[in-house]
Amino acid sequence: ITNLLTATPIIDSTPNIHITGLTPATTYYIWLRSVCDSGTYSDYSTKISFKTEATPATIPYFCDFESDTENNNWFYKTYGNNTTTKWIIYTHAGNGLSSSGTNSAYIYNHFSNQVYDDSAYHAINSTYSSAFYRDINFGTNDTSLLLKFDWKGKANSPYSGILRVYIRDLNETITNNLPINPNDNLGTFYSDDTSWHTAEIELNNITGIKRLYFFAYNNGGGALVLPS
Repeated sequence: ITNLLTATPIIDSTPNIHITGLTPATTYYIWLRSVCDSGTYSDYSTKISFKTEATPATIPYFCDFESDTENNNWFYKTYGNNTTTKWIIYTHAGNGLSSSGTNSAYIYNHFSNQVYDDSAYHAINSTYSSAFYRDINFGTNDTSLLLKFDWKGKANSPYSGILRVYIRDLNETITNNLPINPNDNLGTFYSDDTSWHTAEIELNNITGIKRLYFFAYNNGGGALVLPS
């Protein structure tokens, strides 16, 4: 519901309210107002929105970003000084070697025009990271798995405009723009080519529900082509 006139009212007098029965991976909108003792009301607040977390995927898992339903289960969050550089799923970056479709997930900092070119993809010169993630249930068996993904990106320096990959607990705090123990990433720093490549990483001893992160990271030096 995006219209205040059709929203469901909830009256509560406690400082915090716990809302149950929400649908996963769904955006909800909230308007607030005060109810006075005399039965009069304040004006409504501006609209507040939030999105519920998705139901974790199960393995084996495949995503080529061609399904709107599955795309909605991916989330992004930007850290640091820059709030305009975000992840998007669209067509302008092309698609990787493992997909016959047209979509890919990629970074851009012109949120209004969705143009994949150098003018839109130079990173802003500040230290930031933008995380793109999906929760995955790896089950109870710690068998070996293979993480495979297509990537491209060209950095100005070894630590600017790079792609880092992590698998972490859901409740881990992001500090200094990266997960705790930031050098404990999977694979390498992906940042040295404007053409698509396929990375393969063996995963061992991973069980339960984890968060698969793709972090686009910039230490202030910018990038020629931001990560995809």
